[in-house]
Amino acid sequence: MFAGVDWGGSFHQLCVLTATGAVVVQQRIEHDVVGLRLLGSKLVELGEPVKVAIERAEGLLVEFLHTL
Repeated sequence: MFAGVDWGGSFHQLCVLTATGAVVVQQRIEHDVVGLRLLGSKLVELGEPVKVAIERAEGLLVEFLHTL
């Protein structure tokens, strides 16, 4: 599976696709502690490693993704 995260100031948009392009998750994620926990749980619940593409190389969201 592959995930894309559209970076935003107060929220992010998460989209997870299968290798065939089927949408598994598409959700708005708030840029706060609750939102980051939700993002983490969504990715972990998928039960397999998910490759994540994001438009920035640094910041709180990126640091958080490295902990998963």
